[in-house]
This record gives sequence, C-alpha cells and structure tokens, in this order.
Amino acid sequence: MSQVVLVTGCSSGLGRALAYGLHLRVDGTGKKAFRVFATARKLASVQDLVEDGIEAVALDVSDPASVKVAVASVHHKAGRIDMVICNAGVASFGPVVEQDLADVQRVFDTNVLGVLRVVQAVSPHMIAQRSGAIVNIGSVSAYMVTPFAGTYCASKAALADLTTAMRMELRPFNISVTLVEAGAIKSSFAQNASGNLGQFLSPSSAYHTIADFIRQRVFAPQNDPTVMTAEGTAAQILTALQHSSGRYPSTIVAGGSARKFLLLGFLQQ
Repeated sequence: MSQVVLVTGCSSGLGRALAYGLHLRVDGTGKKAFRVFATARKLASVQDLVEDGIEAVALDVSDPASVKVAVASVHHKAGRIDMVICNAGVASFGPVVEQDLADVQRVFDTNVLGVLRVVQAVSPHMIAQRSGAIVNIGSVSAYMVTPFAGTYCASKAALADLTTAMRMELRPFNISVTLVEAGAIKSSFAQNASGNLGQFLSPSSAYHTIADFIRQRVFAPQNDPTVMTAEGTAAQILTALQHSSGRYPSTIVAGGSARKFLLLGFLQQ
C-alpha cells in the first residue's frame, strides 16, 4: 500500500521538487511507493503538479482554519496520513534593530508556528494509528548565524528546538521526527524575500552606507559555486529517508555546503 504523504509549500523550489520526487518513487514490486498530496496557498500555482498526477490541496500554514481543513481533507480522501513534510517557509533580510516587527512576526508565524499548526493537526491521526513520520525542513542558518539575516536564522533555530521536543514527545507513539539541515539551494527564495530591503537602503537608515553589502548578503547563497538545485537537494533528502532502516533518521544534512556551514557554525559558538 502506498504511503500517504502531505507536503507543504509546493508552489516552487524544494517543496515542488520533493512532491515530484516522492510521486516518481516506486516500491520493490514496481508499484507507486507514495500517494502525494502537494499543498500551496493558491492551487493555481501547483496546477502542473495536478496535471502530472499529483493530488493538490489548498493550505496556508499561517491560517489555522486552512490547516485544519486541508489535513481533514487529506485524511478523508486517503484514510490515513503516514508522513508530513513541513517545507513552507519565508525569509526576511536586514538589520534586526531596524526591522519592522510585523515582518519579523510574519517570518516566525510561517517558519515556526506554521510548522507547529500542521504538526498539531496531523499528529492526532498518527497517534491514533500508532505510526507516522514528520519531516521539518530546517536550515544550517540555525547554527551559522549571519548578519542581516538574523530573523530567518532565529526562526530556524526555534524550529530546530521544537523539532527536538517533538521527537522526544512523539517517540512513544512510534512517530519519527526528522530535521533537515539544508544548505544553499538554487531557488527564488532570496528574490522573494528581498522586497523589504528598501527601508534599509534609504538615507534614514543607519546602515545605508553599506546598502550594497546588505544586498550582496541577500543573494550570496545563490552565487555560491556549491549551491545545489532543488531537485538535487530533494534527491538527497529522499535517499536518506529511503535508506533508513526502521525509524527515520533524526537529522538529514542536504544542500550545497551544508556540512561546511554546520562546522563553521559550531566553531562560531
């Protein structure tokens, strides 16, 4: 029987690549290994996935009602949920001492509370069936903190700690919890998060004299020669999950320069 998997944030990048990668996997008998439910805030953004045979559900991780309806819909259609991959995330750049607190709240609401909303909606079903797997997409930024990305780094550090707590609390119910420590991934992530830079580049900002440096910091990961495609990173993650025996691994390191950044982060402490 195919495992039922719900993936958040599939409109682009890693989430889309994970949904496709899972959809194409087969088991030892040649049958589909996974029944994939790809989610996004707007279903139009995943229409091509639907055309390729992947089921889609509207889900906005920042909206509690949307999360509950989406998870209930998947469970109603499939009868169970075996795995959830919490991938949806956003970033914001700039000096934290000048950052709009509403923007900071938006990042934490998506990257931390958004994951918790999804897990709280899915876990009762997994607890009832006494099995399941939760995979949270984190970042090496949780350990390798860099200037002008403090909000994003802090949100991923909070996610790492929450994931550890989930792992301990859900183990008695035979539910695995995995944290993916992702490195540099080729995507539109930085471009999408650069919209708030204007406030730091004006003369009224204490940092306006280094505006070019801040802009370069935002796009630096995309210019890293070791940056990995979303498809390549997804393949690393799925291979690690597939090759695990019994319980899934507690951590998976994937993406460009991930291990190097983790080492630098530990040396930074």
